[in-house]
Amino acid sequence: MPRGIPSDNAFRFVIEGKSGNFDAYLDLVDGIDASQKELDCRYRPVNDIGKWVWLIGPTIYSKDLSTTESTDKAFDDAIAEINAQIKKVFGGVSGDIPLKGYDRIAWLVQLGLKEIDNVISRK
Repeated sequence: MPRGIPSDNAFRFVIEGKSGNFDAYLDLVDGIDASQKELDCRYRPVNDIGKWVWLIGPTIYSKDLSTTESTDKAFDDAIAEINAQIKKVFGGVSGDIPLKGYDRIAWLVQLGLKEIDNVISRK
């Protein structure tokens, strides 16, 4: 269920829309029971203190998180759902972000990785 404000662990990013830029947050929040959580995505105009608008957040089920690989797949699938909704609401990619192939992998190596405690992961 959506919360009033994003948690301290939420990922903040900016969505570039035709009518301006929007502060957006991606946050993992409790689901309706202990076997699931939701990926909460909300946005509002930059520097606005008004109400948030929510995208429909995908549900992530604990049964799908038994290995590193299955957890990463569940997360990647949830991000893909959020990206599809962002595209639906705000339009497609405005820059030259490669969407597939070696060009995409090269882009991810350059801009899509982070390292924490000797573990490389996608941003």
